Amino acid sequence: MASDKQLQSLIQQAITEKFSVFLSCTEVPVTFESRVVRMDGKTISLLNTVTPDFIRQVSKSSSFSIQIGNQKILTDQILTDGKYIMFPVPEASPGKNLRTEERVLFSDPDTCYCEILNPVDQQTILRKPILDLSRSGVSIRNDKETLLFTPGIIFQKIDIYVKNKKNDTFSGKVVYQRKLINIKGYASVQVGLKFI
Repeated sequence: MASDKQLQSLIQQAITEKFSVFLSCTEVPVTFESRVVRMDGKTISLLNTVTPDFIRQVSKSSSFSIQIGNQKILTDQILTDGKYIMFPVPEASPGKNLRTEERVLFSDPDTCYCEILNPVDQQTILRKPILDLSRSGVSIRNDKETLLFTPGIIFQKIDIYVKNKKNDTFSGKVVYQRKLINIKGYASVQVGLKFI
């Protein structure tokens, strides 16, 4: 669990570097990519990226979370001023650490990506933008849900490129595939791959 100071530092980094954060709600089958605009006291203001077709489901939700880097913050109520979502940080539990390793976030899909050898034909190379990377895995963006990224599927060769330079090569297994609505309101999918 992060201390208040660590969480404030992470939130400030999210504001300065404009990296993506992810809003989830109990009644909504998708996750909304967003950005932190500011923090006033114990309230985080996020870009409102909830699309009109999900507003009713969001308003009926009983629990909300935002994932900022390795931290997941939970609350039972969010508010809006019409432009931003106001996410209050509960006093008792500032954040839950999702990973033991540091997660590096990326926002440039043109220079930070992975090339994956398709396990079906063992020839096609799939190029996918990296959302985040740690020593134990990588999170990538795909246009839509596909059977190729079903949890449990193993990829023998995943080449990681950072700033257009090959960083490393791994094998990996799909651990999740979740629907995303990105900042511009377009649907995509986040795929989590664990290195093996």
